[in-house]
Amino acid sequence: MIIGVAIDKVKLGFDSLYSYKVPDYLIEKVSLGIRVLVPFGKSNSKRLAVVAEISDLCCADIDNLKEIYAVIDEESLFTREMILLAKYMKKSCYCTLFSAFKAMLPLENGLKIEKIIDVDKEKFYYLKGALSEEEIGTVRLILEKNELKGKSCQKLELKKQASVNKLESLGIIKFRYIRKVKEPSQRSSMLKLSENIICSLTEKQKKIIDFLKEREFSTVKEISYFTGIKRGVINTLLKKGILEYCILDKSDSDFVLKDKLIKRDAINLTYHQKRIYNELKNFAIKNETHISLLRGITGSGKTMVLLSLIDFILEKGQAVVFMVPEIALTTQMISTFKSRYGEKVAHMHSKLSDKERRKEWERINSGEAKLIVGTRTAIFAPVKNLGLIIMDEEHETSYKSEASPRFHARDLAIQRCKYNKCMLVLASAT
Repeated sequence: MIIGVAIDKVKLGFDSLYSYKVPDYLIEKVSLGIRVLVPFGKSNSKRLAVVAEISDLCCADIDNLKEIYAVIDEESLFTREMILLAKYMKKSCYCTLFSAFKAMLPLENGLKIEKIIDVDKEKFYYLKGALSEEEIGTVRLILEKNELKGKSCQKLELKKQASVNKLESLGIIKFRYIRKVKEPSQRSSMLKLSENIICSLTEKQKKIIDFLKEREFSTVKEISYFTGIKRGVINTLLKKGILEYCILDKSDSDFVLKDKLIKRDAINLTYHQKRIYNELKNFAIKNETHISLLRGITGSGKTMVLLSLIDFILEKGQAVVFMVPEIALTTQMISTFKSRYGEKVAHMHSKLSDKERRKEWERINSGEAKLIVGTRTAIFAPVKNLGLIIMDEEHETSYKSEASPRFHARDLAIQRCKYNKCMLVLASAT
């Protein structure tokens, strides 16, 4: 099997798909969109790469191709759609393929590639007579340790580089690589209301207490995020004894922090709202690529039309991406949508911690979340069966990324709608 990969840390002028051979023992693990570890350049430095193409055909130069070291992921991270989107970004956003892929993934907390040395004992005993004392001692040292890995492996390579190189060339020792991810702690420090609640409270303090009455437990970040109140107010409540910390086990089935699902109210549209909704609905029924601009001043009822359209798309069994220009608006919309759609809602924006972002990404990728709310990065949500993208306040400049890769979320939204043959609604007050 031959694969074409996008490699990390490659200069733009040398950026292309590089071909590698896949050894027989790794063929079953390789698929489109999976990350692999490859040797790159004359020094064969280890680089992370994404598989963007796969070919079962043999090429004339196959003997000169290098083999990949290891497969990093257990399953593909990028669909065929996202691979095509990355290629589009390379052409239009002046970025490397790998940086386009990197923008689509949540930051992975604690990702580590660990090197391990294995000994082929049968070859060692067969070739032992032809080895020097130092080479035999190197093999015995590895065997004594049972499995030499990580820093111990690096130290051995530095001290006995000549011996290691010769033993590897003879096939007596082999290197393999494994992926290690630091697992999040199974215990979490949460805040809850104590029984000591006094009457003289500020408006901000009352808001926090009301929030905790609804959710019972919450982290400091969640309280600050959903109420919009700074950490100092929370610390004051802790000092007064109104709030207190508690340790909960996340594996405990009783530990479930979910917003209460409110019964979905029927939306009563005005004559003009209903006319616009029917037009948009008719376009959505066709399952064709379509772009609409919904223009109306603030307070004109655009949100009611959009909610009705989201209801229709979700009832069809399709997913929706709803983008807003600012994180402050994301918080507001999440509250609105969670009260209406409950656990179908996921959110994506830069203020999430690495762990939160990874968790939301997995919920979307598994199909658990059907409505994704977020800033411009939500356009990279790994949504299956996409039926609608909405860009609220689409005229705002914050939809443009000023850091590499420099993209406009609207351009990428158009590409995703073309691939999925679905609808893009641009909402604006201008």
